[in-house]
Amino acid sequence: MSRKGRKISSSGFYHVINKGIGNQIMFEDTIDCNYFLKLLHFFKNKYCIKVIAYCLMENHFHLLIKDENNNISVFMQDLQSRYAEFFNKHHHRCGPLHNGRFQSEPVEDETYLRTVLRYIIKNPEKAGVSAYCEYKWSSFSEYFSNKHSSISDFQIVETLFANKKNFIEFLDITDNSSYLE
Repeated sequence: MSRKGRKISSSGFYHVINKGIGNQIMFEDTIDCNYFLKLLHFFKNKYCIKVIAYCLMENHFHLLIKDENNNISVFMQDLQSRYAEFFNKHHHRCGPLHNGRFQSEPVEDETYLRTVLRYIIKNPEKAGVSAYCEYKWSSFSEYFSNKHSSISDFQIVETLFANKKNFIEFLDITDNSSYLE
């Protein structure tokens, strides 16, 4: 039986998720997270992908990307396969790391784009791991730094919210977006 084709976004925005196989931990230490982010930075440039937001959790990750050239599949294939090779070598294991093919959901309007952005940034808080503003492995801190080597395209966030105060106020609004699960 063939699998369903991926839904193509007319806006180019996608919420991308993948989990470890059988809830396998995918990020065991700082080295793992840093290497994943290094690969994310490399492949976003290689495939002309804009990363709007990211969050690395212990057994899964979220990305909000903009792909105007329909490169999402090769981008994710390269990112995930290179990371799995590294992870297996680093942790002396073999076999698949990811729970199959990544999931992607088209993000077609600004309201949903804002909702997905908030969901990704607040994921550590929702999971009871950390306050979103203190979590090290998300794009949140990049929006407030002056680093030129950031992974995230914070210009889109600036366009959506005009300033940092509006962005923080938006993040702090109570939102019951359980449909994003």
